[in-house]
Amino acid sequence: MPKKINNELRIEKLLTSWGIIVILWSLFRNGFNPPLWFSELVAKPLIFLGPVYWFVSNNEKANRFFQNVGFPKKGLGRELFLTLLLMLLIIGFGLLSLFTSQGIKVVFVNQLDINRWGALFGLALVSAFSEEIVGRGFLFNYLYRYSKNFLLSLFISSTLFFILYLPGALTLGLGGQDLVINLVLNFTLSFITGIAFYMRKNILPAIGVHAMVVFWFDLLLS
Repeated sequence: MPKKINNELRIEKLLTSWGIIVILWSLFRNGFNPPLWFSELVAKPLIFLGPVYWFVSNNEKANRFFQNVGFPKKGLGRELFLTLLLMLLIIGFGLLSLFTSQGIKVVFVNQLDINRWGALFGLALVSAFSEEIVGRGFLFNYLYRYSKNFLLSLFISSTLFFILYLPGALTLGLGGQDLVINLVLNFTLSFITGIAFYMRKNILPAIGVHAMVVFWFDLLLS
């Protein structure tokens, strides 16, 4: 019984940390209009990772933040290789979709710009780093650790991350079908990266998948 109560208190603290992130991110997205690079490189890491660091440092005996949120303790080279392979597969599927859709291929070729590609990929990777630490390394990881229920942890963490994502999605300037696709993609992506995290027991594949999917989505919509 004491252990169950202890876990319930930890989940309450986890949800409090998540709530702080949601409030701060909502205030930032609705009260400011900074350049995209500042939002992704400065504001998001501070707002997303600050409360997570506070939670982890107050609930873990060992002060190993990155390991506690899912970065591999050993076999880093192997996990990086598998993640890069997974990212290449996503690139392959993306290119295949171009050759099976003439309209998309024309738009893609007309917008061919290596510098823009590099900027989009860099922002997608940095964004995926912060978002996956919150969504999978923090929410899913700790919910599963405290509940031992994979499906429940996956669904709740995906829902909580979806709520966190809403302020940003609603200020992107998207509307109609593009907005719906963006929201559905986010919720689906949370499930996919959660499963990747669970299967590999580390966060690297989740970051890789997230970065590549967002990269392709931004590339085709920009």
